Amino acid sequence: MTVHPDHAMRMKARRPFVWASTLLSLVVTACSGSIGTSAPSNATSASAPVSITTASPDNAERTLPADGLLVATTVAGFPGMDALGGGTIGAERRGGEVCFWATNGHGSSARREALVWPHGFSARDHPLTLIGPDGQALLHVGDEVALGGGVLGSIEPGSPYDRCEIGSVFWVSGVDHVNGRLVNVGEGSLHLVTRPAGQPISCSEAPLEGLMLVMWHGHLQLTLGPTGETFEATWPPGYRAVSNRREDDLRIRVIDPSGRVVLTQGVETGGLRGQFADGRLNICEVADAT
Repeated sequence: MTVHPDHAMRMKARRPFVWASTLLSLVVTACSGSIGTSAPSNATSASAPVSITTASPDNAERTLPADGLLVATTVAGFPGMDALGGGTIGAERRGGEVCFWATNGHGSSARREALVWPHGFSARDHPLTLIGPDGQALLHVGDEVALGGGVLGSIEPGSPYDRCEIGSVFWVSGVDHVNGRLVNVGEGSLHLVTRPAGQPISCSEAPLEGLMLVMWHGHLQLTLGPTGETFEATWPPGYRAVSNRREDDLRIRVIDPSGRVVLTQGVETGGLRGQFADGRLNICEVADAT
């Protein structure tokens, strides 16, 4: 099996806090299609890879729950940074939006940074709570957090990325720990589309070569090594995706009902069979694929 670093960005341990002013230059032009909010004319070049809307990758609006609130987020597929940030969480509601920040230090030495979250995050009120891409409550005001991400130069206070006018922004690639508990939630949903029990499919006779689990446009998909094509997938009943709990390896796994690992994010495997139908790849039971 071959590990592909491009598809396993979060497998590395977080590094100490560093400035990363040049990392996003590759995506500034590509990620300029945010809906509903335009950057102020005096914003820095960091303005493009962020959205405070509920825009989905296909530019259709994503529906929030009735009590859902907007937060500043990166666009789908944003590569992220791998420095270590965090501190004590603060938040303030401003209309239908919530701005979050992290504070490090105390008294005159305290330093605050506004937080821009991964694509798919949102918030709700009573109390103010950060919500992950699968609707999970991640953190509240006063929580101590460790975050992966980085800093991209200076941001104009009061811009769409810094509604609370703090003047410094940390671009979050993932929520690593909350109050000392490993969370490991970043961009993208872990939801898998599973088939009803008893629904028959025709498995391929030969294994699928170079099959790989990737996070693409906010949810888990499969790529095939020989062609590089990416496919939506369906899975047998009871299969699910989980975040790994090892500090030195944060990749996502797909496991079967017995808890056996079927696929690991960013690792090619050649042992599974499947069926292509209606633009999707239907994965067979592991028992049928070995």
